[in-house]
Amino acid sequence: MLFNDISAARKTITKRTAAVILEPIQVENNCRTADKTYLQELRLACDKAGALLIFDETQTGFGRTGEKFAADYFGVLPHIMLIGEALGGGLFPIGAMIFTSRIKKFFDTHPLIHLLTFGGHDVGCRVASAALDVYEQARPWKNAGRQGEKLKQKLEAILASNSKIKSMNGIGLLLALRLENAEGAAKFCRSLMNNGILVKTGEVAKDSVIIRPPLTLTDQDVDEIVAGIERASLSYVVAE
Repeated sequence: MLFNDISAARKTITKRTAAVILEPIQVENNCRTADKTYLQELRLACDKAGALLIFDETQTGFGRTGEKFAADYFGVLPHIMLIGEALGGGLFPIGAMIFTSRIKKFFDTHPLIHLLTFGGHDVGCRVASAALDVYEQARPWKNAGRQGEKLKQKLEAILASNSKIKSMNGIGLLLALRLENAEGAAKFCRSLMNNGILVKTGEVAKDSVIIRPPLTLTDQDVDEIVAGIERASLSYVVAE
């Protein structure tokens, strides 16, 4: 099913469809972002067919978009949400699944029999619980929204003067710069590293450079990132 194509979704989603799963922002694919209208219509199509809508918020969850979850940013509630990464507060690998009360009732009657060696890890759950408390107190998504907008505006000025950087996608502190090709993106990453900024290319769109700084970013941090990217972009052009 084509991403962001509601016509294709309506044709594909039928009474035989169990669920539709997607990332609201395809981070590793140049931060390709879903349209709000598309997600709204997708939820309606799933409801009409009796299918479940599942958001994978492993990377977008806990503040990256400027809201607690991408679902909050787009104003679309999925039936199931997958979370991880930031759930462990950077200390412990852990993932979880959030679902509606209707789905809980089904699982209460028909338990999901899925065995995993390290499932329900006591230490991991304690770490996640503590991380959730910190998130609710600090509400880092507020800062991510403000600083993400500043960062995006400053980077747009660089894009306007550098033809080697083709585009910028993303929301909040989850951005991607698209270069001419995969080799150029890898070279740009190395140039950024030499300027004190650690980034990586996308796992799917290898011609993109993913920028995801910490949610605690300050004004000074934004300026330093922009300055580093500007220096790297200039040296990248010269090298080409």
